[in-house]
Amino acid sequence: MEKIKVGVAGVGFIGAVHIEQLRRLPMVEVVAVADPFDATEKARRLGVQKAYDSTFEMLEKEPLDAIHLCTPNNLHFEEALMAFTKGVHVICEKPLTTSLENAKRMSDAAKKAGLIHAVNFNYRFYPLAYEMRQRRLSGELGEVYSVHGSYLQDWLFLKTDYSWRLESDISGRSRAFADIGSHWADLVSFVTGLKPVEVMADFATFHKTRSKPLKPVDTYSNMMLTPEDYEEIPIDTEDYAAVLFRLENGGRASCVISQMFAGKKNEMRVLI
Repeated sequence: MEKIKVGVAGVGFIGAVHIEQLRRLPMVEVVAVADPFDATEKARRLGVQKAYDSTFEMLEKEPLDAIHLCTPNNLHFEEALMAFTKGVHVICEKPLTTSLENAKRMSDAAKKAGLIHAVNFNYRFYPLAYEMRQRRLSGELGEVYSVHGSYLQDWLFLKTDYSWRLESDISGRSRAFADIGSHWADLVSFVTGLKPVEVMADFATFHKTRSKPLKPVDTYSNMMLTPEDYEEIPIDTEDYAAVLFRLENGGRASCVISQMFAGKKNEMRVLI
């Protein structure tokens, strides 16, 4: 059986997770990775034969069937468009890109090329999510009047906790909601079959400035730094979001999203 040849762009925390999951599929082979930081060493550590310093170089030189974009949000748009010109299917981390206009252009380009363009909303595939969805499809759930829930993490609780996701020129204008709130909203739509038609939100940034490391630090790496290893920078993306939705059937939904909720490592709740 000829295997599907896949390249993974961006080999930080989540890129390595993608590679591990892809290896569980017997019909898939991860043939190359791309990363601007120590690509060769990361490929060696992950057991991938080829490494490139840029996504564009990998797309130019490798005959890929599909690419997983695990790069920062502001890079997705150009990387996906080049992949489509090369006839390569795209699996993209969320958020799709940093603007609605670019998201529409990506979708249009994929349709024109006849290629798959998917976002990695992995929570859809948890057994409990499938059970909830099936109860709705069977009619057992009945009419949906209201949905409530939250997605809470604490990995950015301290002022010295840092990630490129904090910087709006890289991550986009939204951070907490775009990063994890998008999972909550997608799961609600997947389970209920309902889309929001109106939305109102309250965003808050609790750490107005943060201490940014002067050297690269991967997400969840627990790398130890000294005070001299930081610089103070202003933050303009949200730590917290409270969001109200009106659903297309007249129902209501509400959620609280936070990446600064002490004691919650990665907790998502959906109540219907």
